[in-house]
Amino acid sequence: MEKLTKEDIQFIDNYLIKSGVIYIDIRTEMLDHIATAVEARMQSENDCFYDAFKAYMIENKKSLLDSQSIFVKQVRKNLFSDFIKLFYYKNSLFVLLLIIPLATYSYNTILKPYFEEYLVEVVAAYWFLFMVLIAIQRIYLKFKFQIKTQKENKLSTVSSVVIVANFMFYGLVIIQKLIMKFNNMYSTVAFIMSIYAIYNLTQLFYTYQLKYLKTTELC
Repeated sequence: MEKLTKEDIQFIDNYLIKSGVIYIDIRTEMLDHIATAVEARMQSENDCFYDAFKAYMIENKKSLLDSQSIFVKQVRKNLFSDFIKLFYYKNSLFVLLLIIPLATYSYNTILKPYFEEYLVEVVAAYWFLFMVLIAIQRIYLKFKFQIKTQKENKLSTVSSVVIVANFMFYGLVIIQKLIMKFNNMYSTVAFIMSIYAIYNLTQLFYTYQLKYLKTTELC
């Protein structure tokens, strides 16, 4: 099967941007879908890229753009699946082994009174740590890929990650506060898992951004 060139892929990407597909992750999934269909048409109809692309978009543009929500659901499904997998990856488990003694010591010797009296402040501290790490990632990737504007490199699932993080931090801290009354070991475990969750969320966000920003280098 005849393959599209880098210039062909860039052409499709620019076309989707001009058509209002602003999220890079959704655009990448759509681009892959379109590229596969255009390549098949070039093979079956013996068309050049432009003719095959034009014919495909005349037939499918409206339904394709109207189905952005389907691509969003697929991307979010993949994101959730990747997040669950991170908890038992070899590298993540190694980090967990490092976190356990450090978190146990800091919680039992320094932080426990704060968890008992300042629930809201503790959640805010989790939230602040998470957002600082995300900001550092964005700055690093911006320079790595020389991104001059964020307009065409937004991620559709940023809000989803933030919402999940918010509920997770509140849930872990509330659970921690409740079980603290009954068993100190369980509250220590909850604290360890909250730190582990922050690590995995930042890892997920980084690898997710990297995956789609690398796509822009191929265009």
